[in-house]
Amino acid sequence: MFDDYKSVVNAGIKSSDLKASLDSGFEILDIRPDYEYERIHPSKCVHVPFIKEENMDGGINSIINKWKNTVASKEDTDMFVDAVRKRYRIKGSSAKLVVACGEGPRSLLATYALNEAGFKDAKWLAGGFISVPEGVIKSEGSGMGVGYTGAGLNSGKIAGEIFSGIKTGAVKAFDILKEKASNIREQSGSATDSTDANKIDKE
Repeated sequence: MFDDYKSVVNAGIKSSDLKASLDSGFEILDIRPDYEYERIHPSKCVHVPFIKEENMDGGINSIINKWKNTVASKEDTDMFVDAVRKRYRIKGSSAKLVVACGEGPRSLLATYALNEAGFKDAKWLAGGFISVPEGVIKSEGSGMGVGYTGAGLNSGKIAGEIFSGIKTGAVKAFDILKEKASNIREQSGSATDSTDANKIDKE
């Protein structure tokens, strides 16, 4: 499978070469889901999500679905390519695109899909936004503080979900221990009653 993407990797744009590529007429195509894009994105870019958004709210499910949905179905891929075609209906397949995501894997697949669809000047940003040196791109969004590294996560939500899970597990464990302790007391009480009865009978 790697061989299928070798040409995309070889033709990819290194983060250190991004500025030169942008200066030469390339533009950034941000393929991350809406919630990541809304938190932080390049000021000058086009946004066409590649990943199917399913429970993508920044919590634990987001992490799972982020990677589960990286390998998009053919239907999802076709929808993505069609959306890019509509966005670049004037330039067409000659559009010069730097396809990017947060870390690189999602945009690698998206670039491959675009290349296969005829967008030969769609280039993969190796390493994603997190690898771009400071000052190369100007960013904006509602969650600038999290940066591109944390844009796909919500540490507060995740911490809350983890704590909730631990708390729920602890309560269940405590209930089980209480039940076992109660059973032991009942069994102990029954055994004591039986012993006392035997003593009375003997007397």
